[in-house]
Amino acid sequence: MQVMSLTEARNNLKAVFDAAYNDHEDIIIHRKGNENVVVISFD
Repeated sequence: MQVMSLTEARNNLKAVFDAAYNDHEDIIIHRKGNENVVVISFD
């Protein structure tokens, strides 16, 4: 499981999606002052 800031996720969006889909990795995106979100593969 990875944790990254929204800025980092935005700057590396393709890598985030590839990690979620290809590596079946859950990625937590920390949004300063807001709720966090999780990116997971649909599979």
